[in-house]
Amino acid sequence: GASPWLFQLCLKLAPMVSIGIPIVLFRFMGRLGWGVNAIRWADRRYFHRKRFSMRPNIFLTGFSGTGKTTIGREAARILGWQFVDLDERIEADAGTTIDAIFAEHGEPHFREVEAQTLLAACESERQVVSTGGGIAENADNRAAMMQHGAVVCLEAAPETIYERVLAQSAGDGAIVRPMLAANNPLERIRSLKSLRQLNYTLAHWTVHTDILTPEQAAHEVVRAFDILNDGDTAIC
Repeated sequence: GASPWLFQLCLKLAPMVSIGIPIVLFRFMGRLGWGVNAIRWADRRYFHRKRFSMRPNIFLTGFSGTGKTTIGREAARILGWQFVDLDERIEADAGTTIDAIFAEHGEPHFREVEAQTLLAACESERQVVSTGGGIAENADNRAAMMQHGAVVCLEAAPETIYERVLAQSAGDGAIVRPMLAANNPLERIRSLKSLRQLNYTLAHWTVHTDILTPEQAAHEVVRAFDILNDGDTAIC
């Protein structure tokens, strides 16, 4: 069998430096015929725990109409956590609507305010945070969410999104969706979603919501967080 001190050396080096040095040592052990056991042991004792231990926050990303607000509220209820809607918080702080912020100050200003609001939310824990559809476009925003919790992307097909936003824009309490003002709203959704899709895929986890009820999707979000934390989620 392999000498225990080599394993312990890898564990001591890994938190202090990049995992490059421990990997080199594991390869060296592999040359001695110890490689498979070394990797299995390290996966159980260090890498798995290091990768998935995260702060008790869930950040929901995804395109408009994927259900971030509705599903986020239900997931927060299941966990006994606080629910935070970043768009609602931005509007409350600014005393005006997001559409008005865009119209009066432009998108660059809004994105700066959005980033600041996200960083403020990152200071708290035990919360489910619903983010805006474009927040994942900014690398600093992605890094902040990754560092402060689990990032779960809610996914849906363009056709599903179109049907949902169309329904939300009708009747009492209608939600204004600027994308519906396009000559071809469905094509606009496809185009914009395609531009953002790569950054959406960088989340820790993805939940496809097309055929799920909000309650089912919320349970999938909670299950994802539990798996990412190796089953250590505390629901209260």
